Amino acid sequence: MAGTIKIEQLGTEVQKILSTFEHGFKTAVDDAGDVVSTEAVKKLKASSPKGHRGKYKKGWKKDKKGASTYTVHNTEYQLTHLLEDGHEIIRAGKVVGHSPAIKHIAPVEEYVQEEFLKEIERQVKKNI
Repeated sequence: MAGTIKIEQLGTEVQKILSTFEHGFKTAVDDAGDVVSTEAVKKLKASSPKGHRGKYKKGWKKDKKGASTYTVHNTEYQLTHLLEDGHEIIRAGKVVGHSPAIKHIAPVEEYVQEEFLKEIERQVKKNI
């Protein structure tokens, strides 16, 4: 059982508890971001089209951009919207066909949005 404190110390003790909780919550959010972004990269590498040399499929990376902020991106970024949304094939200024969309980013984005909150809950239970 916790010891007794004087009423004058109550504010200080509450601040300590809130500070500990805040640190634990920030750690939980950061850890959740790391876990979910790592899983997103794995899923994108698995579901992306291989392409000519496989550079696009292998090009998925994650970067930490400040406190609890992760970015998942592809080193061949010029292709992401063309593959995800489809595009017209143009040769010599004429449309000669249409490349169909290969939906590989949207399902992973949906997964991340759902899983991130669940992972925060798991991390909060672990860290606090």
